[in-house]
Amino acid sequence: MKAMKSCGMGLFTIADCLRSGTVFAGGDGRRPDWSSATENKQGQFLQGLLPSIYPCLGHFNEKELRGIARATAEEINAWLEENGSPLRLEPWTNDGNGMGMASILDVTVEWPVVCQPGRVEVEGVLYPSFTAKRKNGFSEVFQAKHHSEPVARMETKNGDSVYFTRWNRALNDEDVPFVIAEIRENLESSDQGFTGVVVPMVDLTLEPDISWTIGLSTSFASGKWVVVQAKQRIRFGMNQFGARAREETAMGCLKSMAPMEKILILDGPFLCWFERPGISFPYVNLLCAPDCFKDPGDLAAMR
Repeated sequence: MKAMKSCGMGLFTIADCLRSGTVFAGGDGRRPDWSSATENKQGQFLQGLLPSIYPCLGHFNEKELRGIARATAEEINAWLEENGSPLRLEPWTNDGNGMGMASILDVTVEWPVVCQPGRVEVEGVLYPSFTAKRKNGFSEVFQAKHHSEPVARMETKNGDSVYFTRWNRALNDEDVPFVIAEIRENLESSDQGFTGVVVPMVDLTLEPDISWTIGLSTSFASGKWVVVQAKQRIRFGMNQFGARAREETAMGCLKSMAPMEKILILDGPFLCWFERPGISFPYVNLLCAPDCFKDPGDLAAMR
C-alpha cells in the first residue's frame, strides 16, 4: 500500500494577498475584485471559497495576519526576510508595471490544560502522541452525513476550536479545503461515549503548488493587473501544549498594457508572393524553406 502524503493549502493568505493587491491597484479592498482566466480551480476558488473567506480576514489581529503590496519584488522579498519567511519572488523590471503581494498567517493556540504525552501505533510503528480528555479541552464528538469517522473537537485558551477526524484516502493540496468544507456542512453532535482523544504529534512543512492562481486579474483605473507568479509555504506543529499554524504566501503581478497579442509564427517552410495594383498575377512566387533562412544583409548590395 502506497504511503499517504501530508498536504494542504493556505487559502487565507492567498485571499489576504488579493486584498492587498486590490488596494494597491486602486480599489478599497472591501470586496474581492478579481476575475479568473480559467473556470476550473480559479473559478472554484473565486466563486466557491473566496466570498466566504474574504469577510473573515478581519477576525485576525495584526500579529496573526499581516500582509503588504509593493511595486518591486525587492521590497516584497525584504519584508518576507524580515518576517522570517524563506519565500522569494522572482524580480521584474521596476518600471511601474509590476506589483507584489505577500501575506503571513501565524496563529498559536494552547490547550486549556497540558495534555498527557505518549505513543500511538500506526501501521505497526510507534509515533509520539498526546491524549486529551475533558480537562484538556476535548469537548465534543460529531458525526458527518457522508463521513463515517467520528469528528473530535478540542477547545483552546483563546476560544478557537480545533477538529480532528480520521481520513484514509489520498488527496491533493487543493482538495483538502473542499473535503473539510463538505464535512463541516453536515456535522451533527453525536454522543458516542468517547471520554478523550489520542492525537499524533505533528511537525509539518509543506510547499503547496498554488500556480493555479496564475492568471487571476483585477482591473482599475491604474490598469489590468495579472498574477504571473505565486509561491506558498506552510509550517504546522502540534503537541501536548497546543498547536501553531504558519502560512506564508507571495504573489507577483504585471500590468497588462494592452490586450494579449495573437501572433502568427511562420515556424517552417512558407509560400511568399508579391502583388501590385493593376497586375492580375503575382510577380514574385516563392516557396521559402529552411535552406534559405538567413539574413541577406544589405539588400541594396545584394547580387
